[in-house]
Amino acid sequence: MGDNDEITGKEENPFRTKSSKSFFPSEKNPFFSDETKAEVSVDEVVRKKRNADYYYENFRRAYRNKDLKKSSEYLWDIIRDLSYCVGLFRNKKLDNFAKIIEFLGELSKEGEITKEQVGAVQAIHTNALRNVLDEPMFEIYRERAERTIRKLKDILRDKLVSRISE
Repeated sequence: MGDNDEITGKEENPFRTKSSKSFFPSEKNPFFSDETKAEVSVDEVVRKKRNADYYYENFRRAYRNKDLKKSSEYLWDIIRDLSYCVGLFRNKKLDNFAKIIEFLGELSKEGEITKEQVGAVQAIHTNALRNVLDEPMFEIYRERAERTIRKLKDILRDKLVSRISE
């Protein structure tokens, strides 16, 4: 069968290659690095911005119909896409919830948005998954999330204008 480990006497894992120390992703493996650098592609930014506009129209429709869960899903989609675009300009690839919330926290520390807005985004995301907010609470978080969206759009616009004028 397989070779025994010289120290423990246990049989080695036949699926582990000699060069790999672990099956799990590590910071040494470039394919699994969390610090993936992102290049700004204006085409990608424009596509994501169009998606955000489309999601906003869907949000308005779901909101008119009082579908709070669906409204939350669309608000989250908007924030996700706009955050992703702004993150590209900072060489960050924001491709999951934790990275987006961390990034929004950075914007909060820089004074771009408030901590309450970051909390609202988290609440909206939770509601999109579990439908836990009643209407009055949803209204509070919706207003803060929409302020966050407006701020992300402003930041994105400024970044695009400076990129185009370079």
